[in-house]
Amino acid sequence: MILAVLSHVVIAGVILLALPIAAGFAQPYVIRAKLEILKSLGKLTGWRNRAQYRFKHSGTFAWMFAWYKMRLDPMFIDLPEFLKLAPPPRVAMDLGCGFGVAGNVLLEWCPDVTIYGLDPNPHRVQAANRSFAPRGQAFVAGAPDFEVAGLPEKFDTAFCLDMIHFLTDAELAVTFNRLHGRLQAGGFLFLRSLVPPTLGGSFLWRLQVQKRKHLGGTVNHRSIETIRDLLTAAGFTMVESRCTTGNPELHWFIAKA
Repeated sequence: MILAVLSHVVIAGVILLALPIAAGFAQPYVIRAKLEILKSLGKLTGWRNRAQYRFKHSGTFAWMFAWYKMRLDPMFIDLPEFLKLAPPPRVAMDLGCGFGVAGNVLLEWCPDVTIYGLDPNPHRVQAANRSFAPRGQAFVAGAPDFEVAGLPEKFDTAFCLDMIHFLTDAELAVTFNRLHGRLQAGGFLFLRSLVPPTLGGSFLWRLQVQKRKHLGGTVNHRSIETIRDLLTAAGFTMVESRCTTGNPELHWFIAKA
């Protein structure tokens, strides 16, 4: 009798553990099926759904990364307000585009924009390329040497989102100078960067510090004042500067060429 009860308890435990794992594996296919149905009915509304649908040929990891990032990253709360500070973008560079999540959201928010993404990771560039088409293109390139064949001569808007901490001070200065040269007069730069926290930082910040200690890699965190000074030295004029909604460890810098 006791053995029978224990066996049922074990089976129930295994099922309870297996259910969330199975749900996790099924989630991408459920989301994809839902969007396909909405698309077929002509009801694919909302910028998140439309941007998500662009990743249908970009692989499961990129698909799910986009789904979570669009829902968890306050970038998509802040950026619409910042975009009002500038004319609607038409020819935009996304330096450090990753899988192209921000670029695809911009394609939904800004109907006349063409996106040119740059990232040193070929796998991410492939995913971004598939999602941008036919309104953009991604290239394998990274700061500060981001010049590649196929880029327009001038951009009216540039985005650098959560990537400058991977650059040395010298590389960042060159990057800002080259971005300034690539922007037309009056063009806007939208930059978000990690900034050193006070009092040891949040749990996620400390977790990333420990991760880098174990896995290696160099990260260069800079103060808000240092980033402003580097932008000004490159010829930019500061338009706006404030922390990300709900996260003082991420800071926005909006600058004009």
